[in-house]
Amino acid sequence: MIPGRSNVTQAAIQAGYSAKTAEQQGYRLLQKTSVQVVIQKESLK
Repeated sequence: MIPGRSNVTQAAIQAGYSAKTAEQQGYRLLQKTSVQVVIQKESLK
C-alpha cells in the first residue's frame, strides 16, 4: 500500500486505473450497487 492512499484508491490502481484518477474512479465505483454487493459478498468469506 502506498502511504497516504486510501484502500479505494489502491484498489482502483490495482484494477488498472491511472494513479492520477484512481481516487475519483474508486469513489465512482463505490456508488454502484453492483460493486457494493460484490464487496459485501467478498467480505463475508
